[in-house]
Amino acid sequence: MPHNASDYIAANVLPKIGVVPPTSYTLNYADAAYIEQILHEDAKDYLYSGIISFANACASIRVGYYSWSTVKLYYATFYMIRGLLANAGVCIWYMGNKPMILKAAAGQQMRKPPGGKKAGTTHGIVLETAKRELSNDVIFSQPIAGMHAVEWMRERREEANYWHSRFVEPGVPDHMEMVATLGRYL
Repeated sequence: MPHNASDYIAANVLPKIGVVPPTSYTLNYADAAYIEQILHEDAKDYLYSGIISFANACASIRVGYYSWSTVKLYYATFYMIRGLLANAGVCIWYMGNKPMILKAAAGQQMRKPPGGKKAGTTHGIVLETAKRELSNDVIFSQPIAGMHAVEWMRERREEANYWHSRFVEPGVPDHMEMVATLGRYL
């Protein structure tokens, strides 16, 4: 599925800008309303992907694949956060390989991601944008092991994917100990 709001911006907003830098373009009411409507549709798609990733993680836990379930839980988190951003009217899109952020509201301007990144991974940009744009959301209200919840989840995924030369199975990583003990209830 395409990112429909991004496609709309590329096809309908960018041609209006012309040679002016995109960060100086102010979003008009009609485009803002339409982008917001499209973002709500995109949010449903992100939610669906998050649910599928979560279900896959639960299935992996049932058979003792804790490394893979950690990765899938990260993806469930990522897609859910992307859906929260879309539902809040925040669009992350690319102009070539340069990420941009646009709040779907009249009078808003396109901007570079937090930290002024000219390029970066979509995951990093989505998570950093969410920490900034959705800081009051309940999902971010409780740290895990003294870390921001998003950072903790990202670190667990990186641990599963990159910190070891192989997956930990048949062992159980520390963060999955309770899940392994209670996993029969999934």
